[in-house]
Amino acid sequence: MRLVFYCKSCGHDNYLKTLFTNRFDFAMKNGKIKTVTCSKCGVANQVSVNELYATKRTKLIAFVFLSSFLATGILGYYLLQFLVKPTIFIHVYLISVLAIPSLISIFFQKGEMESVNLFNQSRISE
Repeated sequence: MRLVFYCKSCGHDNYLKTLFTNRFDFAMKNGKIKTVTCSKCGVANQVSVNELYATKRTKLIAFVFLSSFLATGILGYYLLQFLVKPTIFIHVYLISVLAIPSLISIFFQKGEMESVNLFNQSRISE
């Protein structure tokens, strides 16, 4: 998940990468107010933890899907060529090349959305 803050000077959305799943852990490590520099205008912003909101990492989810799709396809191809008769298992191969990466991507996206929702629902007292 990545955190987004709004620059008060230029209005640009800026992103912070983090491993924290809630505002409490983020505030314990970084403090309730964090100084962050805007990537567009370069102005240092004093951002409260409650001004941050979380979004999911769509590029990472797409990367997970594509890499698992390629790994499943290559592994299935070699299994069909060298271990079993291709005519018998071709349907299982075709289904697994699509189903396994889809399931991995769905479970990864579900975990990502749970952590985004947890972060966005919690607030800390000022």
